[in-house]
This record gives sequence, structure tokens and C-alpha cells, in this order.
Amino acid sequence: MSEADIVGWIVPALYATFIVIGATYVFSPPANNPRSFLRQKEIACPGRKRLVLVGDSITHGHVGADYAAMLRRRLEAAGRIMDVINAGINSQLAWNVLQNIDDIVACNPDYVTILVGTNDANSTLDPWNERTYRMLWKLPRVPVDAAWYRKNLEEVVGTLKDLTKAKVAVLSLPTIGENPDDPAFKVGQSYSKIAKEVAARANVAYIPLCEAMAERIKERPSSLPYDMKRQALMQTGQVLLHYHGIPYGWISRAYKLRFHVDYLHLNDAGAAMVVDLIEKFVLGGETSRAVVPKKVKRVGFWTRRIADTVQITSTTTLVPRQIDPDGLKIGFLMGMITMEGFKAICHLDEAMTLAAFSKKIGWDEAKAAAMARHLLDQDLIGIA
Repeated sequence: MSEADIVGWIVPALYATFIVIGATYVFSPPANNPRSFLRQKEIACPGRKRLVLVGDSITHGHVGADYAAMLRRRLEAAGRIMDVINAGINSQLAWNVLQNIDDIVACNPDYVTILVGTNDANSTLDPWNERTYRMLWKLPRVPVDAAWYRKNLEEVVGTLKDLTKAKVAVLSLPTIGENPDDPAFKVGQSYSKIAKEVAARANVAYIPLCEAMAERIKERPSSLPYDMKRQALMQTGQVLLHYHGIPYGWISRAYKLRFHVDYLHLNDAGAAMVVDLIEKFVLGGETSRAVVPKKVKRVGFWTRRIADTVQITSTTTLVPRQIDPDGLKIGFLMGMITMEGFKAICHLDEAMTLAAFSKKIGWDEAKAAAMARHLLDQDLIGIA
């Protein structure tokens, strides 16, 4: 076999491997999904707030921009560190959320946002979509019925209200496409109206994503060269382009879209709109800038530590570092962080004085100050 023949076999084999790995990633669960979180629940951070994002592929984040990851970075930048649990699943309907509700409840969340219904609406737009969802999920009935979406969403919200202490918010859906005259766009708005009515009846928070997005779109609507029946083709195309290195923004510009990369999924601008709205819900309004830790001089060569002249008193403001939660867990499991140190870091989820920190963690101020000094030595926290 000649070198040309060998190359002719190797190149297609490598590309086929790339496609398989890419497809596996697209359909794999989000990194911090509820079941993954629950498997490590025994070392979950005590005292740290938990936010569960419920949704479909828009929340899953492997097809289109990942708003869950953007939100986590935004909260950290605002000085709030919490466990962000991604309960988004590709192609999920409201009925599927109801089947998986036990995992969400078991996470014991402090906040839950629900962004689901796009696939329920999509199933009504084409018989092929309906058949696909029925075969994929073995649905108990034909999903082409807005009343079924309403019923399932009501049960999801009601279950979360009854079985958790969480503050629950229902988001209206992202628009379907960006042409207000398109029938698919109007179907999406009708399902968003249902989400709003369910939230009002259940007396939970409502986040008007559809309204905010539609208002911006009406300033500059876009009519795609394909109709909604080509959605699957567009979705496959944008996924292939993106995982070959093409940014979502470029794909959107090619279609002259502002917030989408196809009819259903969002680009970075669309995801940022979701993040803006959820951030206000979680933090209770406009956010303030995070406290920036000051530079602290360290002494020693082999073992660096903060200088003895650095004093930590009850009024000293302790600042959490933006440390990856998985890194903390690995450090704990490997013995690099003690159980008490791990507990302390987890309780320091926003900037607070030593007095407030000691009260939150349940220690006296002397013990809290000693732990703060140790964590400062390890550069795991900062002081303002």
C-alpha cells in the first residue's frame, strides 16, 4: 500500500473520529447536571446557594450558546458564588421535565428557573417534528396540543412549590425565528402566553424573555431564506459549522439574525439576554460591582505565607476567589483542603466581614480568623 493510500485511509478515519466525538459531546449531559451533582452530594458545599436551570437544548448549551456557563461567570463577577446546576436536556418537552422532577427536588435548590416549551411549540409546526418527539421520548400521547403543555408546566411548577423551598421563576420562550409575520413566531408567542398565565396562577415569578426579545426584533426583523420545515437542516448545519471552529456570531450574521443561530437556538447575544433576566431574578434587581481583593504581600520561599503585619479583625472584609467547584472537590478528596477549610470556603459565597463570616459558619471569631489567615496563605480567598 502506497503512502497516498495510507493517507487516504487515515484522513477519513480521523475525520470520522472527530464527528463521532463531536456528536457524543452534543448529546452528552451538561457537566453539572442534577444527577452528577447528586452523586457528589456528600461533598456538596454546605451553606452555598443552589440554582437549578430547567430547560431543553437552549439550557443544555451544546447546541447554540451556553447561557448556563455565561450566567455562572456573571454571578461570580458580581461577587456571588453559587452552585449552578444545569437541568437542560436536548429536545426535552415540559412532559419530560415532569418525569425528571425528582432529581431537581433532590438537589434542594434555593432558586429554580424554568425555560421549557420551545419543543412543545415546535411539535405543532410540522408532522415530522411531532413524530420525532413521539419516537424519541415514547410520549404517552400526541404532543400537538397547547393544553397538554399547560397541564405539564402547571404540574412542574406546583411540584417545585410543594416539595422545595426554592424561589421559582418561569421564563417565557425565546422567539421562534425573528420574523414577526411568520406563523411559527406567533405560535411561540402563544406558548409564551401560557407560561405567563401558569406563573401568575401559581404565584411564582415570571421572567418576560419572549417580550424582551420580540420588542428588540421588531426594531429589525429578519426573514430567513428557509421556512420552519427546514429547521432540522439549519440546526445540523449550524452545529457542524460551529464545531468546525465557526463562531456563533458569524453564523448569525450569515442569516442576518440578531439573537439566533437557527429558528430555535440562541447565539451569544440571545444567551446574554437570558442571563440578564435570570441574574436580576436571582440577585434581586440591579447588581453591584464585585469587591476587588487587594494585593497581599507574602513571605517565605518554599512555603509562602502572608506577612505577620497583615491583621484580620472582625471588620476585615473577606473576598471569595472564583475557584471552580470541581477543583475544590478534587482538592478536598486529595487531602489538599481539610474538611473545615472546605466548609469555610463554601460558606464564603460573597464578600463579607469576618464577623458575618464567623456567624454564618457558626464559629467564634478567633477560629474564623485563624481559618481566614490559613486560606489567605493558600491564596484561596482575598481581603478587601
